Amino acid sequence: MASVTFYGGIGEIGGNVILVEEEDSRILLDFGMDFTRENEYFSEYLKPRKAHGIEDFLELDMLPDINGIYREDYLQHLGKEPEKEPSVDALFITHGHLDHMGYVHFLRSDIPIYCTPTTKVMMEVRQESEATSFNEYSEKMRSFYLRKKSRGGLTRLRKNDGKYDSVEIDPIEKRSVTGMEDGRTVDVGSFEVTSVHVNHSLPGPCGYLVETPETRMVYTGDLRLHGYRSDRTENFIQKSREFEPDVLICEGTNIGQEEITPEREVRKKISGCLAEEEESAFVNFPVFDLERMLSVLRAAEENDRNLVVQLKQAFLLRNLEENDLLPWSELSLSNDSMNILLPKKSWGTIMHKFRTPGGKWKTIDRIEMDDENRRKLIAWDYKKWERDFVFDESSVPGGEVKDRLDDYLIYMDYYKLKDLIDLEVKGGSFLWSRTEPFTPDMKIDQQRVHNWLRHFNLSMKKAHASGHLSESQLEEMVETITPEMLLPVHTERPEWFKRFAVNLPEVAYGRIIEIY
Repeated sequence: MASVTFYGGIGEIGGNVILVEEEDSRILLDFGMDFTRENEYFSEYLKPRKAHGIEDFLELDMLPDINGIYREDYLQHLGKEPEKEPSVDALFITHGHLDHMGYVHFLRSDIPIYCTPTTKVMMEVRQESEATSFNEYSEKMRSFYLRKKSRGGLTRLRKNDGKYDSVEIDPIEKRSVTGMEDGRTVDVGSFEVTSVHVNHSLPGPCGYLVETPETRMVYTGDLRLHGYRSDRTENFIQKSREFEPDVLICEGTNIGQEEITPEREVRKKISGCLAEEEESAFVNFPVFDLERMLSVLRAAEENDRNLVVQLKQAFLLRNLEENDLLPWSELSLSNDSMNILLPKKSWGTIMHKFRTPGGKWKTIDRIEMDDENRRKLIAWDYKKWERDFVFDESSVPGGEVKDRLDDYLIYMDYYKLKDLIDLEVKGGSFLWSRTEPFTPDMKIDQQRVHNWLRHFNLSMKKAHASGHLSESQLEEMVETITPEMLLPVHTERPEWFKRFAVNLPEVAYGRIIEIY
């Protein structure tokens, strides 16, 4: 007999953590960050303590109390003895949004992870490029280890210490992350799990068909029917119907929302806004939403502007292209309509003056030195992963962009608003292409955005498409799949699902739901 236990995503949007059991086999479906819970206790300047490893998260019930899944180094650091073997056989991640995979950092490295090939790349990109304390998604650093020093004594084990002969253990543990192509099935214990790719607001999402000797269940993850690849969601719904599931674990983000703007309409609206703008133009959309990036790029091209992306976005695009996973060739950085903004960082070497040994202040291009030395000084301003883009022919320094603002549509998110100062913006449009703020913290951040726009005389214009089904689309999907049991997740309105003539057990945190 199979059972399902929810440890997140209940009565709220995101934070999905679902444990599925059948006899001696156990799998996790997603292991997401609960933003609501985290925001109750922490903020931008009040953070969980890295030195305490996992303690803060367990104490505040931000992580589920499941034995045998958490990192051995964190547990032993707290004086707790970890289990010798993991208590779950695998984790299946639906996509790369943090509310579905953000707490992978805390899991043991010997728990196999399955996801789409694109999500695997995204996990690697997130780990390399995001400046957060708990982002070891694809590999983890052994924490709280000591090593012998070559000249005697002990010191802390560091990430790059594997190169020393005196180090007895590799500081880095690679996680086992397997990319599942569309339609691929893997056997894990008594489970057969099939990945079926869907459409959502970032690349590489999927849902899962899960089969055991006695039970069949479908997990939707997050999905929509109004993006450029809506055919994938249509295929998922059809495959799910043919699967004849006993259980449907179903998202319900947009219950109560009927009007859904198609992605193609977003492009048209942005293009119309740009047609009326003769000065600078900026756009803010979810950083890894490549369908939105494609809409924005096409709108920019229609108005003789180049799209200028941030370094993190360029890093994802390049990694996807190198793995033959770029969803549209138009998004290649070799596209003449794409540029990368090279921001002023650290010393601001690409823009400002420096005192030479002779006592004169000069910009880097006017200081006498060989080119290799000059390139090294500039590269020091940037992180290792950023340096490949510093001298890329598609990269444009802020100083060059500010002289031709009307030639560009520039990506500008909340954390990059300071770049408006360097670009010397005097007016123009700011295209808001993301969801409206819905939490107190988000509303405060939004007010800061308005303050910046007012200071630089930028007018906000809006064009957005949801990453989820409308209410009527959701209803049609459930009626098409026709499960015997329905388990709502990722929704604030689980009671809405009572309209269906199916078994609808009450879902609660930690409650075991048995599948007969």
